[in-house]
Amino acid sequence: MQTELLDRCQLASELADFCGTRHWYPHHLVNAMTYTDGVKYFANRTGCFWLIDVVATEFFPLLAEQPFLSITVTFDGLSSEITVTDGNDDQITARKFSFSTMPAGEWKFYLTDDVLLLPSEY
Repeated sequence: MQTELLDRCQLASELADFCGTRHWYPHHLVNAMTYTDGVKYFANRTGCFWLIDVVATEFFPLLAEQPFLSITVTFDGLSSEITVTDGNDDQITARKFSFSTMPAGEWKFYLTDDVLLLPSEY
């Protein structure tokens, strides 16, 4: 348990170092959506490329009606929930999963201007 906590804290610290991005990576299924260096780093460290796929296929289409989305993933060690808001805490949708490959805790992302990014990259 302590190792998991350390990993979560270490990853959160590493993600906070991302500011802006040098590369935009196109999603392999939804080419109109790109993601940043920080999101790619998160996916590489956690094995959460599945999360990028969920965002691209289920939440990216919501940008047509809502130009800014705040995406929060909460994992309690057993199951995860993705909550999408308009950035002002007005929930748009949510999705639960019985798995996750990320450390337990809360992880936040933004989706705007066709780009998935970390809050520190906004």
